[in-house]
Amino acid sequence: MLKHNLLVLWLLTTAPAGLAVEQPTTGQKARPKPATAEEAAFEMREVSAFQAGVGAGWSPLARGQAAVCKTEPDKEVKAYPKLRSKRPLYGSVTFDASRTDPKAGMKFHFVLDESGEAPADKLAAEKSAAAKVSEGKSPSKSGQPLWKEVLSRLAGGAAPRYDRLYFDANRDLDLTNDPVLKPLPDPPPGAVPDYRAQQIAAFDYLNVPFDYGPGMGRRPFRILPRLVVSDERYAAVYFVAAVARRGRIHVGSREYEAVLGQAYLVTGRFDRPHTHLELTPVGFFEEPESWIGMDELCALREADGQFYTVSTTPTGDKLYVRPYRGEFGVFAVGPGKRDVKEIGVGGSIRSAGLAVPLERRPFAAEAVKTREHRVPVGDYLPTYLHVRYGRLAVSISENYHSDGRPRDRSDRALVFGMKIRKDKPFVLDFSNSPEVMFASPARHQVFKPGDELQVAAVLVDPVLDIMIRGLVDTTRKQKETVKLPDGKEHSYERSLSLDPVVAIANSSGKKVAEGKMPFG
Repeated sequence: MLKHNLLVLWLLTTAPAGLAVEQPTTGQKARPKPATAEEAAFEMREVSAFQAGVGAGWSPLARGQAAVCKTEPDKEVKAYPKLRSKRPLYGSVTFDASRTDPKAGMKFHFVLDESGEAPADKLAAEKSAAAKVSEGKSPSKSGQPLWKEVLSRLAGGAAPRYDRLYFDANRDLDLTNDPVLKPLPDPPPGAVPDYRAQQIAAFDYLNVPFDYGPGMGRRPFRILPRLVVSDERYAAVYFVAAVARRGRIHVGSREYEAVLGQAYLVTGRFDRPHTHLELTPVGFFEEPESWIGMDELCALREADGQFYTVSTTPTGDKLYVRPYRGEFGVFAVGPGKRDVKEIGVGGSIRSAGLAVPLERRPFAAEAVKTREHRVPVGDYLPTYLHVRYGRLAVSISENYHSDGRPRDRSDRALVFGMKIRKDKPFVLDFSNSPEVMFASPARHQVFKPGDELQVAAVLVDPVLDIMIRGLVDTTRKQKETVKLPDGKEHSYERSLSLDPVVAIANSSGKKVAEGKMPFG
């Protein structure tokens, strides 16, 4: 029923999504000017990742690689230590993972436990709270009378406080022979975010060895684990690469303050394509760019009409800027066999080692008019594309789901199906037959009566392995109302989102549930 309804909607609105190669009909953009400079090298000094950002506020480098916790032990682990908590948190993290090779990287298991020991600050706070019981029913932070909160804590009703982290540092699947990590009494400034959560704790540093290649061998890399327990349903450990690099560089004639670090994936090495690279102009004004991939080492840069690539050494102590001297091809969107006049595509695409913008400034999908773009030759997937296709605006990205596993494709490599060659443009014309992928539940998952069933489905092009993220009719409007922080309501109009209506039927054909399921 779900698959049928989604496909009917798709066929009635756009027809299938996919690829066919045809010659573009509009003129090509001018080729960038020939390079006027050779490779330039710049020194990068070591700094703390928690204070490396050049702007104000929370730095992306302090976020860390997330490892979502679960309440069941992992079957791969041979031995866990004796745990005191009634609800220990289990998890694993893979460092130096590769987006193109699911088998790459180093996997580590961990478990969080409670020691039962209250920290000095908590003991002092509870002693002060107990002394105020006689003063009456003063409300506490939890909203209940203070005397009730104190009694609840004494009775063990408070939420778990995890203060022991067992990390399988030697990767022998035995967590009983590794040093136990405890919360840092004084975390470095910027290491702990200032937002509401049930518990946030920064633990002792890890020194994890990484292979830096020939001549350098394995070297320890410093990582700070930070636990964030939002509520009883969600907890995660964020592993933060504590070391970053900073320096002044030039891209063409433009000078930048550069910060190099490991924001969302811990790789140890700084020369991986997706290493975070933040560039802030020095001494000149530049209209800000905004495209997905612009803050990565592999981003294609532009200055003075010339394209540049950036690379670094494994340790990140030197950064190199080189003019791009490779060949160019054409990425385009076309009507296929449909009578569609207004067509355009924007956003960004990526190959295994290069992130390429189709536009460097943000545009609404309705305003995209450029049908084709000159890009370096290579095999690509869409990072995020917005396509104007007649009256429709379509959003597309890589498919990051697997069967039965939302946001998890660890069992399969990325598909770089958009092949751009010097003499053969790639034209996205929506001609492949789409399929429905269930990110939840899994294809062969079994349920018992009374179990809760969560259904999450996405529309994908199985040939290109891309996902439809949104489908909007630009000629129709819908009214939206939002509540502002001051309590007032604000209404506005936006283009109508063509969200499919999904019906779920049981084995006898009886409809048991129905509702909208937005794309993505």
